[in-house]
Amino acid sequence: MNLPPRPEFRLHVGWRTIKTAFTAALVAIGVIAALLVNYFLPRERVTAAWDGLLHRLGR
Repeated sequence: MNLPPRPEFRLHVGWRTIKTAFTAALVAIGVIAALLVNYFLPRERVTAAWDGLLHRLGR
């Protein structure tokens, strides 16, 4: 039963849907970046870079 769409039907994408999709995309990018850093950089370089950043920020 393949009926044509009603003429008054309009697809509504709400702000919550857009916000959820954007957040999911940011999380996916963060996870991929973390996996790449973990795979390509040795732990010693990452901890040294993190300590240097914290030192520059004064913490």
